[in-house]
Amino acid sequence: WTQLREIYRPGSEETDNPNLFDHLLAILRLEQYRNCAIQGLALSAGGLGDSVSQTAVSSLVRSVEEGGEGMLMAVAWDLHAILVKKTGTSRVVVPVMRTIDFLFSKASLVEHGDTKLFEALLTEAWGSTRGCRDIVLLQVALSLIANLTYAKDPIFTASFYKLIAALINRYPKIRRCAAEHLYMRIISFEEDEEERFDVDRATELVTEVSWDTGAAADIKTARLDLFKCFGMEPPKKIENSKVQV
Repeated sequence: WTQLREIYRPGSEETDNPNLFDHLLAILRLEQYRNCAIQGLALSAGGLGDSVSQTAVSSLVRSVEEGGEGMLMAVAWDLHAILVKKTGTSRVVVPVMRTIDFLFSKASLVEHGDTKLFEALLTEAWGSTRGCRDIVLLQVALSLIANLTYAKDPIFTASFYKLIAALINRYPKIRRCAAEHLYMRIISFEEDEEERFDVDRATELVTEVSWDTGAAADIKTARLDLFKCFGMEPPKKIENSKVQV
């Protein structure tokens, strides 16, 4: 408590800046308080894009940049721990996953993270989609999985596989969401990746199939073809899933 009072004293004449977000890095360096600080920050940063959210995101990115790779990894693992602890609680899981997305898009987490972290994040993201009826949570989970496809193998293959699997989700909006993420990833392939896969056929399938309004049989057939384009075996259990159109 004494350490926190030394960092942030809004009523003190010695405190030039009363904005708590600007003192974030110093708070994150206090390991005993970091998890609680991260959860509170994530609820702000992963909000609906208002001014508080933007300020929180900026402060988070600045803090992990100034704190270095060690701080970035510590924050990422703390966010993962919150996902594990709050499984099934959408009001927490959604903003936390959005905050992790910001670490990918604004703090280059894909370049600094390791396989262990990415496997853990993928497990939580995919696990949150099972039996889920919350459209927003499903969309956010797919966004996180899509970010993981930019990592190297084995994470690329595992996360890309799950995006394809999501193409027969019960909700049309989620199938379309998965297809859009796949398209963005496919068009970003490097030359060596294009040589490994049937990219032309995959692009055709992703862009021409009506994933949200098409016939269930056509959607399932197209998804099977996509697995073939990338040399993957489809998950047999999912083939029995019902597709709502």
